[in-house]
Amino acid sequence: MEQIRMDFRTDCCCGRKDCTKLIARLQLEKEQAVKDSRTCIVCRIEEKTCVVTACWHLFCVNCCWRMHMNGNKCAVCRTEMWGWTPIYWTD
Repeated sequence: MEQIRMDFRTDCCCGRKDCTKLIARLQLEKEQAVKDSRTCIVCRIEEKTCVVTACWHLFCVNCCWRMHMNGNKCAVCRTEMWGWTPIYWTD
């Protein structure tokens, strides 16, 4: 799974307007990336509890269960789902 880098500075000592705008845009992109990383690929709902499959795709528990009951194949890559791991977000 791709790791998202989020260790950029959120302040600027130069005070240039374009630099400040860039930092604000990066902050928004960071927040969206975190939200997207917690969103089910199938139903696009952000969940507190998700599962990651053996093929490294993230789904909510309900969608994962539906895939299991309807052929046991990953909705993204069609790989047979032989197991999944729950992920619990703390915030």
